[in-house]
Amino acid sequence: FFEHFDTVLPMDVGHGTFRPGSVRHGGQRVTGGTRYILGAFLLIEDRVEHVRRLKNRGSKLRSAGDFNGAEKHFEWALALNPKCTTCLKDWAEILHARKNFALAEEKIRKALELLEEKDSDALFTLGMLLSE
Repeated sequence: FFEHFDTVLPMDVGHGTFRPGSVRHGGQRVTGGTRYILGAFLLIEDRVEHVRRLKNRGSKLRSAGDFNGAEKHFEWALALNPKCTTCLKDWAEILHARKNFALAEEKIRKALELLEEKDSDALFTLGMLLSE
């Protein structure tokens, strides 16, 4: 299951999928046999891994209460990859906490646009913003 497709992808025995790390996904119930799950991370010299590291560092700073540092990391990540939806969502939540509702709404709406309006977390955040 990939959230953006809103459907289960049928696969034959022995098949697998590859996806970017930011794509929300899940498995469906196995009704017979045994499911084996093989996970792997592909590290590419491209900007994607740099974006992931900046995003993860921003999330850690946010958890530690360093909102200024977190915002800088999300900004840097978005400079490399403007389509980093998790960066946009996390930044929007910081802006929301700081009561900067207009900028928070701008960030979350951009994330939703990239996610084709199909992300429940982003929709919830937008709802919270609009209720303020």
